[in-house]
Amino acid sequence: MKTMITHFIKKHHLLTKQATVLVGVSGGPDSLALLHYLHSIRQEWEIRIIAVTVDHQLRGEASLEDLRYVKRFCKTWDIEFVGTSVDVPSYKKKHKLGTQLAARKLRYKFFEEQMELYNADLLMLGHHGDDQAETMLMRMVRSADSQALAGIPVKRDFATGAIVRPFLCVTKEQIWNYCEVHHIKPRLDPSNHETTYTRNYFRKHVLPLIKEKNSNIHTTIQHLSETLEADQAYLNRQAQEMVDTIVMFDKERCYRFHLKLSCLKRTHLLYKDGPFI
Repeated sequence: MKTMITHFIKKHHLLTKQATVLVGVSGGPDSLALLHYLHSIRQEWEIRIIAVTVDHQLRGEASLEDLRYVKRFCKTWDIEFVGTSVDVPSYKKKHKLGTQLAARKLRYKFFEEQMELYNADLLMLGHHGDDQAETMLMRMVRSADSQALAGIPVKRDFATGAIVRPFLCVTKEQIWNYCEVHHIKPRLDPSNHETTYTRNYFRKHVLPLIKEKNSNIHTTIQHLSETLEADQAYLNRQAQEMVDTIVMFDKERCYRFHLKLSCLKRTHLLYKDGPFI
């Protein structure tokens, strides 16, 4: 598994030497395996690792103990640790959001603050190939838009650097095997088994059926995600080049552009707050 991840990192240019890397760590198998992997390559890549843990206050003392558990791991592995507690119940009520979305907003807000505080290059998260498959399957059910189907990005700009996900090339089973080999005992969140959440339903009932037909579906779907993302990036570049070529901006708050229709070249004006003239 380590070889696969290292190859994936190099293929997508997810890590550079001497980088400052924040790692989102919940205490579960995915994030602890990621933290251990980075710890194992720390000297080779000369990276600074900072584990960041957020207690969402959704499971009382149990979720707070997750934070303490990660802190103890970091002390054992000599890794810097930053932790916080956020009031998700109050935030979701105030902003009328679902639990998952409220937790995500507060979690990423804290991640952004820490990125800026440490002037970090990367925020690494432990999303894996099964997460990618679940995400794209859910989006296929909800939408037929190619942008929506692109899935979880391997890398995207964030705060002072970028979010990267080096585990998208491996499955949950492989991560569990990695934890077992390296004697890592993760903590488990019981809510991950509640099928009232759409993702958990797909995880428990849909993805296993697909894996019966193709055990490497995570690889297939990751390739599809990368292809769709590349296609969209190409279309965006072409659109921007077209705008740069034919659209002119002036001081009168209007845009000028040329159209060639039926060999008749015409210049049109489009005002920001008005109709064609």
